[in-house]
Amino acid sequence: MDTEFNKFVPNKKAYELHEFLISYGRGELPAYGWTDQVWGVHVDRLYFPQFYKSNAGNHWIAVCINIIERKVEVFDCNRGRNRQYVEKFAALIPRIVKAVAPPESKKQLLVSPYSIVDVLMKARLNKSCADCGAYAIKHLQCHLLGLDLGIVDDEIIQDCRQKIAVDLWEASHNPILAQVMTQYVPSPWDKPGVFDLSKDD
Repeated sequence: MDTEFNKFVPNKKAYELHEFLISYGRGELPAYGWTDQVWGVHVDRLYFPQFYKSNAGNHWIAVCINIIERKVEVFDCNRGRNRQYVEKFAALIPRIVKAVAPPESKKQLLVSPYSIVDVLMKARLNKSCADCGAYAIKHLQCHLLGLDLGIVDDEIIQDCRQKIAVDLWEASHNPILAQVMTQYVPSPWDKPGVFDLSKDD
C-alpha cells in the first residue's frame, strides 16, 4: 500500500491500480486466506491491526474500513491522531472497490477518499506503553461484536494479552488449520523470508 500510495499521490488522475491490489479486492489475496469474497459486494468492512514506527517509538493501532459508510475508523489506545498512517487506505480502497465492482454498479461508485475518523477513547489507557497490540486486537473484537470499547482497560488488559496468546497457541495446534496450511500455494507476489519489525531500515 505504501509503494502504491507514493505512486498515486504525484499524479492521481493518471494512476492505475496495480493488479496486486485488485487481487486483494477480489478476495484472491492473501494467498493463505483466499476467499473469493469481493470488496463492496460480499465484504462491507475490513478489519486489521496496523503497525507503525514514529519518533515516539513503535505502536499498534486498529483499523476498520467501512466500505458502505465510506470511512476509515481508527482505534488508538494512546488517543493519537493517525491520519498519516491510514490515508493510504482512505485513498486507495475506494479505487479497489470500484475496480472489482460488477459492471452495472461501477458508474455509481466514487473514487474520492473515505473520511478518516479517530474513534474516541477513554483517557489514560496503556499506561505501561507496552500493551498497544493487545488493545488493537481487543478493540477490533469489540467493534466487530458491537460491544462498548470502554470494557477494555488497563485493569483487564493483561488477562486479554494472555487470552490472545492462548488462542494463538490453540490455533497453531488445530488439526484442520494445520491441514489447510499444507495445501498453501504462495501467490506470485509473496516475498520469501520473514519481516523483522524490530529492524530500523
